[in-house]
Amino acid sequence: MPWLLAVALLNNALPFTFFAWGERTVPSNIAAVINATTPIWTLLLSMAIHRTRAALFTIGGVLLGFGGVLVVVVSHANDPAAGQVSGSLLRGTILIALAALGYAIATVLAKAKLQGLDPIGLATTQLTLAGLMILPFALAGARPSALRLAPIAAIAVLGFAGSGFAYLLYYRLLSQVSATHVAAVTYLLPIWGLFWGLFAHESIGLLACLGVAITIAGLILLNLRPQAAQLQQTRRRQDATLKIHSNLRAGD
Repeated sequence: MPWLLAVALLNNALPFTFFAWGERTVPSNIAAVINATTPIWTLLLSMAIHRTRAALFTIGGVLLGFGGVLVVVVSHANDPAAGQVSGSLLRGTILIALAALGYAIATVLAKAKLQGLDPIGLATTQLTLAGLMILPFALAGARPSALRLAPIAAIAVLGFAGSGFAYLLYYRLLSQVSATHVAAVTYLLPIWGLFWGLFAHESIGLLACLGVAITIAGLILLNLRPQAAQLQQTRRRQDATLKIHSNLRAGD
């Protein structure tokens, strides 16, 4: 239970609050770059905690993917909607950086301490605990005076697909791959932003397309496995299969 509380705090309550707070003064292009540091933090934390060396494919994929995100964001740096916002830019930048670090810590903790638990139960409990953590502050703060159907429907869709279903997939994936691989999904956010921008008739230049290609190349590199590791994994599966057959024969 303490680990689940920690993950709910670091993976939902604090990051959701810090992003909403930080982006009041930080342009979205800067926020996207800072958010894309999550896989880098995750990689460093995993190496420090488990005292292991990451594969070159993993390190190269993380750095290449971050470079692709950077190119995508730079391609939109001159977008009028992404202009500088007056206010405390430094404070907002620190808040978003802390949110990205929180995502990384929570992912490493979940991988190490919440293995083997039901993904549906984990996702439900995590989001419920995070909601309870934020609820007192939400009730004490300012609230919208008039809510229409469209904003309520948008909140429901974001809550179901953007958080509920997303965290179900998150824990399912976390049980199968490393924390760094799971956190690498952050690199896809700017790409999805470009994709949905097409429906809003936004212009997409060649530089943005180049950034998307670099990011995808980084993700492909990140998911490549050295030949030795593949052979070792194949041998483990073969040994496990032989052990099962031996047990079955012994039972007969």
